Amino acid sequence: MSIAVFLPTQLLAHVRHVFAKEPDFFIASSWADLEEIIRRQPVSAVILDPGADGVVDVDAVAGILQRFPSLPVVGYVMLSATAFGAIAQLSRRGLSHVVLHRFGDSRERLEQTIARVRANPPSQKIMLLLSPVLKHVPLSLARAVGDMFERPHRYSTVLELASTASMPSMSVYRYFEGVHLGSPKKLLVAARLCRGLTYLKDPGYSVREVAAKLGYRHARIFTAHVIDVFEMTPSRLRSRMADDDALALLIRWLDIPEAKARSQQRIR
Repeated sequence: MSIAVFLPTQLLAHVRHVFAKEPDFFIASSWADLEEIIRRQPVSAVILDPGADGVVDVDAVAGILQRFPSLPVVGYVMLSATAFGAIAQLSRRGLSHVVLHRFGDSRERLEQTIARVRANPPSQKIMLLLSPVLKHVPLSLARAVGDMFERPHRYSTVLELASTASMPSMSVYRYFEGVHLGSPKKLLVAARLCRGLTYLKDPGYSVREVAAKLGYRHARIFTAHVIDVFEMTPSRLRSRMADDDALALLIRWLDIPEAKARSQQRIR
């Protein structure tokens, strides 16, 4: 997972210790720096203290919640009247997750909290449809597909998927063909677009920033993929199509055998 944090020294030391093994751990030095990290990096969760820079700034946190509503934000504070006052205000402005220092911030509890809040429902829905099919491919490939939907920015070619699965690219194609899953390139695009649907919901991201967060070198390629699947540009997609409708189109485009079977059962 990718975590961005803006915390005072004591809280930062604990969080850094808990997530020491995470490859993408971004430490912000200011509220402006935190927002820049959010815009540029594929952050899956943010941990912050409203008083991280020494002055409680409720508006700075509320601004992040407003501009990036799909981004999981966890408030992590020490037990104090000032911190409680800030959290009370922020709870009315969209903050849903709070952890108290030395009260529920053990390694296990903190890891569980972040794992719970960072879940991406669109990706989970597609993986649920894929799971019956992936039971018939090697476990390493099934896990690699799961990682691709979890971290789509890391996968730009089938070779990278094959490398994660520890097998040749041709084997990936052969296994996909054997379970009627179509082209692995198509699934790779779907993983990116699935996460893109979440990013596009947030007014704080431009289309170019969404493309960059998904790992596209050029925004025009992202736009071409969106048009191919949804028959409209990313700008129109974010304003004119409901989330469930967009996900349904993506699933239909993927032509997952399990999804097709369920659809036929409903028709009968």
